[in-house]
Amino acid sequence: MAFDHKLILDSCLGRLQEQVMEHPVIFNLLPEKFSLRELQEVYEAILGVELDRRNFRKKISIKDWLVDIEEMEDDVPHRPGKLYKLKPEFRKKALKRKTHTSAVAVINQF
Repeated sequence: MAFDHKLILDSCLGRLQEQVMEHPVIFNLLPEKFSLRELQEVYEAILGVELDRRNFRKKISIKDWLVDIEEMEDDVPHRPGKLYKLKPEFRKKALKRKTHTSAVAVINQF
């Protein structure tokens, strides 16, 4: 990568890795409805580690961020999982943070 782009990307990834377990920022990377398998895959991709399925689900349930929408996955090659979505009160916070981050990015370009 040219110039300092790798440094910028590494810095952004490090910041994201710090925030994902304490703040619901990761839900901006998921569709509105998602399975716990999909959620875990996004966490694993960001953190760069493989997470134990049971421990991950336990930690996510403790956060109390999700709502079970009483639907199942469709057209998947594995056993269909339940679908969830982020609770509305956290969705608003995540969107505000996303808007703020976008504004900061635009300002930093100048």
